[in-house]
Formats: sequence, C-alpha cells, structure tokens
Amino acid sequence: MTAVALPACPDCGSAEGWIIDSPVVAIDRVTVDATGVHEVGLVQPEDGLEPHGHPVIWCAACETIAVGEDLRDAVLDAATARATTH
Repeated sequence: MTAVALPACPDCGSAEGWIIDSPVVAIDRVTVDATGVHEVGLVQPEDGLEPHGHPVIWCAACETIAVGEDLRDAVLDAATARATTH
C-alpha cells in the first residue's frame, strides 16, 4: 500500500497531525427506581456504534478546524490508510 501523506494545515503549515472527533450513536442509559434516577452512563448498542453526522477535524498544532471538503477528505484518507496498515 502506498503511504498517504498528512496534509499541512492551511493556517499554520504544520503537517504534524490532526485531531478527529467522530460522532457516534450510543445509548445514554439511566435506571429509575423508588430511590430516584441513577445514571448508568453510555452503553454501546447491540449492533455496535453507528457513525452519525460528520467528524470534527482540527489541526493538532494550532487547533484550526478543517472546513474545506478537500482538506477534510485528505485528512480522513490519511487516517484510513494509517489505520489499515497498523
């Protein structure tokens, strides 16, 4: 597999890294009983976590958010390539 280069940040020029927050659908579970409501916390649905919406991507060096589709696609392509080779 050919290495996919990380794109440089258009604001600071850094190509050191990007941070990706991928929103997923999960269950925020609580129980209710005679003593009140008790938060159990996030629980993974039986069929796994489902991607939901678009990931938020920002530069690890200067925290500029990647807004252009070309830049976002390049960061996601590089992340996918690295994830499948490790």
